[in-house]
Amino acid sequence: MPGNAARARAVANAAGPWAGGVLERMRGGGDGPALRLVQGSHIVVRRPWPAREACLLQQADGRVVFLLPFAHDHLLVGTTNTDYRGDPARCSVLPAEIAYLCAAATAYLRTPVTPDDVVWQFAGVRPLLSDPDPQASQLSRDYRLQLDTEGAPALHVLGGKLTTYRVLAEEALDRLAPLLHGCDSVAALGEDFGGGLHAREVQFLCDHEWAQTADDILWRRSKLGLRLDAAQVARLQAWLQARAG
Repeated sequence: MPGNAARARAVANAAGPWAGGVLERMRGGGDGPALRLVQGSHIVVRRPWPAREACLLQQADGRVVFLLPFAHDHLLVGTTNTDYRGDPARCSVLPAEIAYLCAAATAYLRTPVTPDDVVWQFAGVRPLLSDPDPQASQLSRDYRLQLDTEGAPALHVLGGKLTTYRVLAEEALDRLAPLLHGCDSVAALGEDFGGGLHAREVQFLCDHEWAQTADDILWRRSKLGLRLDAAQVARLQAWLQARAG
């Protein structure tokens, strides 16, 4: 939202490969965190066998390449680890990465996989914690949380990877929660409707995400309808009716 201002009690810098630059701008300059950008690329080919098993293929360079059933009759092959310099938004799969992944799959399959078999490809950039190890594949996939409390509180999320996002997010919220105040216990969340749904969350969904009915909350903003029984749904509906007046 260029040109607009937003008010918040705390800010979480979860900008991924841009997190280091965001941290530098928020601090007004200085040295940023030691992040190393590593590109991971994937290719998609037509599946050369009818089975739907996933495979992990050990490579001679010590890395592992996976083959995953993808989109009915296709196969997802990944991933690479290539040092990246530049704008993460402009990353693209390199010919050498395609050749590497094709060779990795061909080494284990009866039917060779060639670059001509690739029907789709995509790449992303991982922000990894830097260390002196020159091999990108050996860099830690761990993460670091840096909390700045001088001035407006800001939590900087550095490193990490997709498969550990949930643990990372929970730890980040644990670090920010003491700064937010007003909700220091489960009891402060208000009425418990079941399935981990409390009145404060329902109120937020109504005020900020335009939820109006129980179905909006249980099915369109979540899938908690799978966990609440009829009596719990009835209590939620009664709460919403009372709120609406």
